[in-house]
Amino acid sequence: MYRPVTGLPAQLNASQTLTSNPVVTGGLTRGAVGIQSDHAATLNVQRYIDAAGLVPIGAVITVALVANAPNAVSWNDGIPCGSVTVQVANSAGAVANLTNLTLLLAP
Repeated sequence: MYRPVTGLPAQLNASQTLTSNPVVTGGLTRGAVGIQSDHAATLNVQRYIDAAGLVPIGAVITVALVANAPNAVSWNDGIPCGSVTVQVANSAGAVANLTNLTLLLAP
């Protein structure tokens, strides 16, 4: 099941970090988030037990993004979550353009 991610712009300023709005997952236990940046960055995904994104569950899932190369994080540990947030941290000294942001969820 594909879910839209809101709250992340198509561009991040130099050294800027932004986090999406919580995406309600309805208790699903498996998922993946993919994105591409034209500059070096970090992708972080945090799962929450509640739909509002207030009570974290599990560790933050992190992957480094290499300029112009798509990358993704995934989880399949059987822990149901009520929502997830996606955070992108631009580590470059220039504006980063973000493309191909996708969130997939499965029971």
